[in-house]
Amino acid sequence: MKELFQEIISDLESGETVAMATIVKRKGSVPRELGAKMLVHRGGKISGTVGGGCGEAEVWRKALNVIDTKRASIVQVDLTEEIAMESQGVCGGIFDVFVQPWHNALLPGQPTMRDFASAINASLEGEQGVVLATIIEAGGAWRPCTGQQMLVHENGETLGTLMLPDAPVGLTLQLIESAQKAISTGKPHIENVGATLAVARPASKPHFESDDQPQIENFPGSANAWAEIFIEPFVPNPVLLIAGAGHIAAPLASLAHLMNFSVSVTDDRATFACRERFPTAKQLLVGDIESMLQNYPITSRTLDLGGSTPEEIALCIMAEIILLRHSGTGIAMSEPLRDRYMQRLKRLDQDL
Repeated sequence: MKELFQEIISDLESGETVAMATIVKRKGSVPRELGAKMLVHRGGKISGTVGGGCGEAEVWRKALNVIDTKRASIVQVDLTEEIAMESQGVCGGIFDVFVQPWHNALLPGQPTMRDFASAINASLEGEQGVVLATIIEAGGAWRPCTGQQMLVHENGETLGTLMLPDAPVGLTLQLIESAQKAISTGKPHIENVGATLAVARPASKPHFESDDQPQIENFPGSANAWAEIFIEPFVPNPVLLIAGAGHIAAPLASLAHLMNFSVSVTDDRATFACRERFPTAKQLLVGDIESMLQNYPITSRTLDLGGSTPEEIALCIMAEIILLRHSGTGIAMSEPLRDRYMQRLKRLDQDL
């Protein structure tokens, strides 16, 4: 994701307009997750993907139009259509893609889109989470506000604002709180706000799965004004801080790098905490280990196992980290199948 925003920054610096396509809703079996992105350039070049196939081609065509008009749009991709079967598609769901133009035009009172891209890139470089809140659909008095954005940093600071006429009191605070929750979960979602619950979602739109549904809040304000705000967290890679650059640390750092962890190694021996031994580490911190640990910024994304060799211990550490990160059970995969296997053997014996 960091590379994608670096690409946007480069394009904006050269005066180009690009289109960012983002999956904002989905129902059923679809090839990509919420928040998956594809960047489309004026000449047709793409970076990233929203799933490939005919659906992506449709999004690509819309993105080229968005670049020309500089007006955001939503494309609904229906993989249940017969055309998906003819193209040997294996998915049977529906997903909505929000296509947003990124350009240098300046809105009154708002940061430039280059400012947004630079802030996101800087946060990820600094291993801090950040959230982009984007109005993806709006109606009534808020319809012209589609495409407005606000950035929320991990510490609650904001860049830009959503300029909704007669916006409900406390909306910004609500979005900040929602953004900070999204940083902790790492999952995007939609916040629906509006004056009238009945028009919070257009009747023509399909019903999406409950786990993708936002909480709908009712506020007084402009009659029939409603907006769907996509809360999109950008969270840096989890951090593995290795205290002590001994024999176990080297294979552990290599394993962690393969699993997309940001690795920092600290040791009081410069000959151990060196680039030759840890070529993939992001940081090498030489000094008193206890002092380093006290000053190191421990976040929610930072950290008696078996094993005897350095490689075995390193593998055990990474296995435990992955277990906790993905809420695994720690039960051997064969355990749930053991009873069924024994019953099958018993039936085979009886048949004989």
